[in-house]
Amino acid sequence: MNKINCNANNCSHNSNGVCYANRINVGGQGATEACETCCGSFLDKKHYSTLTNNTNADGPCDCIVCTAEKCTYNDNKLCTAET
Repeated sequence: MNKINCNANNCSHNSNGVCYANRINVGGQGATEACETCCGSFLDKKHYSTLTNNTNADGPCDCIVCTAEKCTYNDNKLCTAET
């Protein structure tokens, strides 16, 4: 999987626009549109500092777990979208 870009500059897992969380949890179980989803992995830097070196794998995030049941890319709660 390619790197996951992130525009949440105040997220502890964001380093230069790339997500470094162990995994991304996409929330929005009943969502019918992308704007009804959210990143459940978000942690505000103001409270958690920088966690970009807090990963199990080397480098950027490579796993997206998704609870958006109606999403085309949701395959058994794993995201299959190309990044």
